[in-house]
Amino acid sequence: MFNTFTNSGVALTVDFLFWIAIIVVVGTVFTYFFYLSSLKYISATTTGMLGAFEPLTATILAVTVLGTPLTPAELTGGILILLTTFIQALGTKH
Repeated sequence: MFNTFTNSGVALTVDFLFWIAIIVVVGTVFTYFFYLSSLKYISATTTGMLGAFEPLTATILAVTVLGTPLTPAELTGGILILLTTFIQALGTKH
């Protein structure tokens, strides 16, 4: 694989591939399973609105835990996510 940050190749070791597999399983398979399981307890509309917060939650954790700088584009995206979710919530109260 090619690392675009250092312009050097990345060795495809067993350890590297193991961690990629962990990221795929935990980040995709488990989350999809939990998403589908949540539909037994809450409506699809509520689940969809809560799912909209995932990028915002990831950004907040990246800033607080990893010390990633918060750029104006990310701040704008967070505000747009909150506004969109608020507008969606207004439409469900008929």
